[in-house]
Amino acid sequence: MRPSGESWVWVTSMGLSIGLTMIVFLIGMIVYNGLEVFWPKAVVKLELREGSTAGIQGAGVFAGEIVKRQEKRVAVLGEDGLPLPPAEELQLFVGNKDAYGFSFKYIDVAEIASMSSPVDLLVAERMEYGRAIFTPVAIRLADGAEIAAVEPVFIGTLERLIREGRKRREEIKSIERTEIGAINREMERLRLRTRAIEAKAVRSAADEERLLEAPVRTAQLQQEYEVLAAEAR
Repeated sequence: MRPSGESWVWVTSMGLSIGLTMIVFLIGMIVYNGLEVFWPKAVVKLELREGSTAGIQGAGVFAGEIVKRQEKRVAVLGEDGLPLPPAEELQLFVGNKDAYGFSFKYIDVAEIASMSSPVDLLVAERMEYGRAIFTPVAIRLADGAEIAAVEPVFIGTLERLIREGRKRREEIKSIERTEIGAINREMERLRLRTRAIEAKAVRSAADEERLLEAPVRTAQLQQEYEVLAAEAR
């Protein structure tokens, strides 16, 4: 004779097993999709067939990352009125949202004449508008000099400028968040203390002294703020 409730123990065990399987599957999906952050997709250059109007802003050549390949969901009818076999299309991440007005584009595989992976294509992570995908032409330096992309020193100069820009940005963030932030906090503290003293019905001599010191200290902090703001600019 089976012990009372044994069947419910088995049901509970099966439910626990299903739950653990779902958790493992979910974690696996997160890891699988998250790895793309560390291993970005390859960028391809597409050249459309002659006469195609499927390009971007009339251009027959553009680049992007292939996000997925799928069958078109919109049925196309042939001359006889019967639906044609489903066409294959690509979803591409083309970036350059500031120039195109969008970041993704669908393109029929039949519209593509050739697909390649040129070594001169660059992908840039930008502070605004996301990634840019482009073929570099030249670097224009602050003194007006230009370094063409075909010159051997181009990549080295570009990497050096990126390092310098990153360092400068970190210095600006440090000034704005740490030093200017401390000044703003102290000015706010002075403002609140002054309001609290002014709200008192009876003020002590120390209160009157603090009221006199507050505008002087605020002016000093404002001068320090202007110096730091100019340094950040």
